[in-house]
Amino acid sequence: MLTGLRDAAGSSATRIPAANRTDLAGAAFGYDDFELHMLEAFRFGSQEKMGFCGNRAILTIQRMLRLADASTFEWGPATKEFGMDVRRLFTPYGTLVLKTHP
Repeated sequence: MLTGLRDAAGSSATRIPAANRTDLAGAAFGYDDFELHMLEAFRFGSQEKMGFCGNRAILTIQRMLRLADASTFEWGPATKEFGMDVRRLFTPYGTLVLKTHP
Protein backbone atom coordinates (compact mmCIF):
# COMPACT_ATOMS: atom_id res chain seq x y z
CA MET A 1 0.00 0.00 0.00
CA LEU A 2 1.36 3.38 -0.93
CA THR A 3 0.67 5.83 1.80
CA GLY A 4 2.06 8.82 3.56
CA LEU A 5 -0.75 8.93 6.10
CA ARG A 6 -0.33 11.54 8.82
CA ASP A 7 -2.70 12.67 11.53
CA ALA A 8 -3.44 16.32 12.29
CA ALA A 9 -0.29 16.55 14.43
CA GLY A 10 1.88 15.20 11.61
CA SER A 11 2.46 11.80 13.21
CA SER A 12 2.32 8.62 11.12
CA ALA A 13 -1.04 6.91 11.19
CA THR A 14 -0.88 3.86 13.44
CA ARG A 15 -4.09 2.05 12.48
CA ILE A 16 -2.47 0.47 9.43
CA PRO A 17 0.14 -2.12 10.44
CA ALA A 18 3.69 -1.01 9.67
CA ALA A 19 4.20 -4.06 7.43
CA ASN A 20 1.38 -2.78 5.20
CA ARG A 21 2.63 0.82 4.88
CA THR A 22 5.14 2.47 2.60
CA ASP A 23 5.89 6.08 3.38
CA LEU A 24 7.79 7.64 0.49
CA ALA A 25 7.74 11.21 1.78
CA GLY A 26 10.97 12.91 0.78
CA ALA A 27 12.33 9.84 -1.02
CA ALA A 28 13.77 9.87 -4.53
CA PHE A 29 11.33 7.66 -6.38
CA GLY A 30 11.32 7.10 -10.14
CA TYR A 31 9.33 5.11 -12.66
CA ASP A 32 11.51 2.00 -12.30
CA ASP A 33 11.10 2.11 -8.51
CA PHE A 34 7.33 2.50 -8.87
CA GLU A 35 7.17 -0.42 -11.28
CA LEU A 36 9.06 -2.69 -8.86
CA HIS A 37 6.89 -1.50 -5.97
CA MET A 38 3.74 -2.40 -7.93
CA LEU A 39 5.18 -5.82 -8.80
CA GLU A 40 5.69 -6.54 -5.09
CA ALA A 41 2.32 -5.06 -4.07
CA PHE A 42 0.42 -7.37 -6.42
CA ARG A 43 2.50 -10.50 -5.80
CA PHE A 44 -0.07 -11.97 -3.39
CA GLY A 45 -3.80 -11.58 -2.88
CA SER A 46 -6.31 -9.69 -4.95
CA GLN A 47 -5.53 -8.14 -8.30
CA GLU A 48 -7.19 -4.96 -7.02
CA LYS A 49 -5.56 -3.05 -4.17
CA MET A 50 -6.59 0.09 -2.29
CA GLY A 51 -4.06 2.85 -1.63
CA PHE A 52 -4.41 6.05 0.38
CA CYS A 53 -2.26 8.99 -0.63
CA GLY A 54 -2.06 12.75 -0.69
CA ASN A 55 -2.48 14.99 -3.72
CA ARG A 56 1.30 15.30 -4.05
CA ALA A 57 1.58 11.52 -4.47
CA ILE A 58 -1.07 11.60 -7.23
CA LEU A 59 0.82 14.46 -8.89
CA THR A 60 4.12 12.56 -8.67
CA ILE A 61 2.60 9.41 -10.17
CA GLN A 62 0.98 11.46 -12.94
CA ARG A 63 4.30 13.13 -13.77
CA MET A 64 6.18 9.81 -13.76
CA LEU A 65 3.70 8.26 -16.16
CA ARG A 66 3.67 11.31 -18.44
CA LEU A 67 7.47 11.39 -18.67
CA ALA A 68 7.92 7.63 -19.12
CA ASP A 69 8.76 6.66 -22.70
CA ALA A 70 6.67 3.51 -22.98
CA SER A 71 4.51 3.25 -19.87
CA THR A 72 2.07 0.36 -19.59
CA PHE A 73 0.31 2.06 -16.67
CA GLU A 74 -2.95 3.89 -17.39
CA TRP A 75 -5.23 6.16 -15.34
CA GLY A 76 -8.93 5.40 -15.30
CA PRO A 77 -11.57 8.10 -14.85
CA ALA A 78 -12.35 9.46 -11.40
CA THR A 79 -15.33 7.57 -9.98
CA LYS A 80 -17.35 7.43 -6.79
CA GLU A 81 -17.40 4.13 -4.89
CA PHE A 82 -19.07 3.66 -1.52
CA GLY A 83 -19.38 7.44 -1.32
CA MET A 84 -15.66 8.04 -1.89
CA ASP A 85 -14.05 9.71 -4.89
CA VAL A 86 -11.34 7.36 -6.16
CA ARG A 87 -8.96 7.07 -9.12
CA ARG A 88 -7.94 3.77 -10.68
CA LEU A 89 -4.45 3.12 -11.94
CA PHE A 90 -4.32 0.13 -14.24
CA THR A 91 -0.96 -1.63 -14.13
CA PRO A 92 0.33 -4.81 -15.80
CA TYR A 93 0.09 -6.46 -12.36
CA GLY A 94 -3.38 -5.37 -11.25
CA THR A 95 -5.49 -2.31 -10.50
CA LEU A 96 -4.56 0.19 -7.82
CA VAL A 97 -7.57 2.10 -6.47
CA LEU A 98 -6.33 5.40 -5.00
CA LYS A 99 -8.17 7.54 -2.48
CA THR A 100 -6.72 10.94 -1.68
CA HIS A 101 -6.73 12.38 1.80
CA PRO A 102 -5.83 15.85 3.00
